Amino acid sequence: MTNRDNIEGAARFAVLVESSADAIIGVDSDARILIWNKAAEALFKYSANEAVGQPISIIWPEHKRAEAEANVAAVRRGESVVGFETERLAKDGTLCSVSITLSPVFNDQGDRIGSSMICRDISRRLELERELRHSQKLEALAMMTARVAHDFNNQLMAIMGYTDLALASERRDDVDRSLTQVRMASERAAALVGKLLAFGRKRPGSVEPVDLNEQVRRTAELIRSLLSPDIEFELRLQDQLDSVRLDPVGLDQVLMNLAVNASDAMPAGGRLTITTRQQRLVATDPGTGVPAGTWVVIDVADTGSGIDEALQPLVFEPFLTTKPEGKGTGLGLSTVKDIVDQAGGFVAFDSRPGQGTVFHVYHHAADGRAERLESTGSRAGRSERPKSVLLLEDDDQLRALMTRVLTEAGHDVAAFSSTHQALVWSGLNSVQLLIADLLAPGMGGMDFVKRLRATNPRLAVLVLSGNGGDAPQLPASSEGFGFAQKPISPSELVDVVDSLTGRA
Repeated sequence: MTNRDNIEGAARFAVLVESSADAIIGVDSDARILIWNKAAEALFKYSANEAVGQPISIIWPEHKRAEAEANVAAVRRGESVVGFETERLAKDGTLCSVSITLSPVFNDQGDRIGSSMICRDISRRLELERELRHSQKLEALAMMTARVAHDFNNQLMAIMGYTDLALASERRDDVDRSLTQVRMASERAAALVGKLLAFGRKRPGSVEPVDLNEQVRRTAELIRSLLSPDIEFELRLQDQLDSVRLDPVGLDQVLMNLAVNASDAMPAGGRLTITTRQQRLVATDPGTGVPAGTWVVIDVADTGSGIDEALQPLVFEPFLTTKPEGKGTGLGLSTVKDIVDQAGGFVAFDSRPGQGTVFHVYHHAADGRAERLESTGSRAGRSERPKSVLLLEDDDQLRALMTRVLTEAGHDVAAFSSTHQALVWSGLNSVQLLIADLLAPGMGGMDFVKRLRATNPRLAVLVLSGNGGDAPQLPASSEGFGFAQKPISPSELVDVVDSLTGRA
């Protein structure tokens, strides 16, 4: 009876292992595979015959080897590893996103004789999370569109109004004052477009030293356009903060997400306050888990409905939503946490139902104060100029403006609206500098650049773009190659041209 019970128990165990939807792998004390179920075959593409007897390291990607060895060492100490999310390698070389649970296996005498591993495929879940974050960004952008249009139209009205006043005035001082206002309104409109483009990017940009107060001020211009008139908005910025090293675009997304959440929590109006401060922790904060160190902190506080206590442990879950159907995808705080985590920071919150919420975003203080870029201004004493400049710009007003600016700076400019016209001219004339819009009609700005550079590798090139994208890459040497985002001022245009051609 005992032998029969053992046989039946083993059979039931085998059925259980083989029927599992998760990959179940048994490993001996030497880290060699003993058990490999059908789900493991499907996930890692090795048959049981191929896998059994092989070291478990056959499914370790090289960039995860140290991590995997640390987990094996923990199991050998008798510890368990539960729900560890990582990547493992399949037979065909593809990477599998998995959640792993590792447990030591002991015999009746208490000796460790191996370990068990359960691998759950989480690739679909991660894909859904990425799709959700993308939809949250689209939702925020959709909300922004109508509200931003109000501010942008204000700037356009100011530009048109002051331009009409300048044209109608016969007094020089009135003209100067009006044109100054036109310039200020144009800069505000350009900054607004820049913020929208930055917020719409799919990937964060490069990490750099940032003056946090200045970055918050700039983002606040866009946040104001998001808020309804019955929400008061206040900045409280502490002076003399240390700089922080982070991605400014990521910080924009964090602040915008928190502002959208705060706005949703105050449908009847209220107050949104953004505060910056510096905090020195001598030990890990037991409430937030933020470790000891010097931190530059952003507090985003609202006077809204607060977060229900039952939901507070779940606020950073990507699928949490407190909104009714059709009213959005949720709080979106998983996006905030991801961005802050990637920057090496921490995010925490305090909330009481009916009394509002405060989110605290912690970033490491960098050494010294923030770096600031100083404008070099217009250079004096310009001398030698390129004799021939080919300008490719499809906008009639911009083409006329840049032609005038460069001609007055001493250049000989040939300007065209399409690549086909410019190509014919360049075949008959010598070109020393090419200025091309990235989206020029015809073959496109970059294809035109590559074609001219193929016959003239020493050609200096300036590519302009108005869509906020990344700088394009040339297939060959980038010497004498420049890239600038529109709008660019006349003095900046001449400065860039001089730097590219080495004439100053």
